[in-house]
Amino acid sequence: MFGFETRRPRILFALLGFLLAWALAPGPSDAATLGASGVPRVAPAPVALPATTAEFVALQRGDIEGRRFIGDGGFGIRTRNGTLINFYGDTVVSATGNPQYPSAATQKTYMMRNNAIIHGGGRIRSATSGTRLLSLNSFVDVPAAQRIPGGTNYYWPASAATRYDATAKVDRVYVFLSHMFTSDTGTGLWNFSQVGSRLAEYTFDAKGTLTLTRLLATPMKANDPAGIKWGAGAFVDAGYLYAFGSSKIDDPWIWGNDFYLARIPVSSIGTATAWRFWTAAGWSRSATAVIPVIPNPLGLEATLAMVRDPATGAFSVSYKEFTFIGSRVMRITAPALTGPWTADPEPLATLTPVVPDGYTYCGTDIPLAGSARGVIVSHGNFTPGTPLEFLGIRAVI
Repeated sequence: MFGFETRRPRILFALLGFLLAWALAPGPSDAATLGASGVPRVAPAPVALPATTAEFVALQRGDIEGRRFIGDGGFGIRTRNGTLINFYGDTVVSATGNPQYPSAATQKTYMMRNNAIIHGGGRIRSATSGTRLLSLNSFVDVPAAQRIPGGTNYYWPASAATRYDATAKVDRVYVFLSHMFTSDTGTGLWNFSQVGSRLAEYTFDAKGTLTLTRLLATPMKANDPAGIKWGAGAFVDAGYLYAFGSSKIDDPWIWGNDFYLARIPVSSIGTATAWRFWTAAGWSRSATAVIPVIPNPLGLEATLAMVRDPATGAFSVSYKEFTFIGSRVMRITAPALTGPWTADPEPLATLTPVVPDGYTYCGTDIPLAGSARGVIVSHGNFTPGTPLEFLGIRAVI
C-alpha cells in the first residue's frame, strides 16, 4: 500500500526529527544575539543553480535564508525560465544561526509535513513564508472540510508537472498530494494510511511567487486505502495532464507496485468527469477498466518522476528497486507513457547504507542547471539521535 508499506521510512524519519529537536533548536542567548539590532545586514552572494547532484544536495540541505530543511522523498520540476522547484515530504526545519536573517534565528525546530524549495534567480528559498515557518506550519494543509475527525490529517507531495500558460504569462504547476491520516486511537509506528488525494494547481509568476489557485479532486475515491493511489506520477504533454496511479498487492513478498495511467485535458482540469483511463482498448471513461502499464515485478516504488528525452521522445523513470528492502537504483524506459516498459540491463547504482542500520528509499530523477538531470535517493536510520548528515536526500548520479 502507498501509505503503509512503501512510505514507512517517512514516519520513522518524522519521529527521529522530533527526537532531534531539543538538540537543534537555538537557545535563548543565540536568538537574542542574532536578533539584536545593529547587526549588519549583508546581501547574500548569488547562488548558482547546481550542475551536479552533489551540489544540489549540498544546497538543498544547507543554509536557506537562515534555516535548514532536511527532507525526504524529494522530487523536482523545472519551470520555463529554468527555475527549479523541489518538493519534499516530512522535513525537519531548524535555525542555522545565520546573522543575515535574524528573524530566522528564533525558529523552533519542528517537523513540517510538506514543503517546496525554490532555486532560481540567484536565490534559494523556501516556498513557505517565514510567518508560517515560525508558526510551525507546512506548505499546504488539508482543508477543514476534508479532514477526517479523530486524528491528524496532512499531505505528502507525490508528483508534479508543469506547463507554461502563454495567455496568463505564468507557469502552471500541478502537484498531486496524498491525503494521509494518523488516528488518535491507533498505536505503533504504522498508525497511518492514505485516505485520499488532491490535485493542487499553482501559478509561478515572473516574480518567483508560487501561489495556490485551487485544490481539485482526483480519480481516487475518498477513504479508500485499498484503491489505486492516483497521482503517483505526473506528466503534461500535448494539452493533457497524465496521472499515474500506483497499487500494491497485499502480499508481504511483493514489494513492487503496479502502475496505471489516466489523463485529463488541461482545459478541463477542474471537471472530474473529464478523466479518461488507459485500458487494453485505449482511453475509457471507466476507472475500473484500467490495466497496469508498469507491472509490479519491475519493483517500482509507490511514486515516480517521469522524464522525457527531448531528442528521442522516449520516457524513462529512475527508482530505488523494491523501496528500502532492495539495494539497486534502476531505470526503465518506454517509447510512450502507455509502454511497453523495460528495465535497463545494468543498475544505475548499487547502494549501501552510510551507517550500519540505515536504509535507502525514494530514488528519483531531479532537474539540474540547464537541461541536466541527476538521480537522488533518501536515506534514513533507525537509531535515535542520528546526525542529520546521515538523513534525508543523498546524491547518486
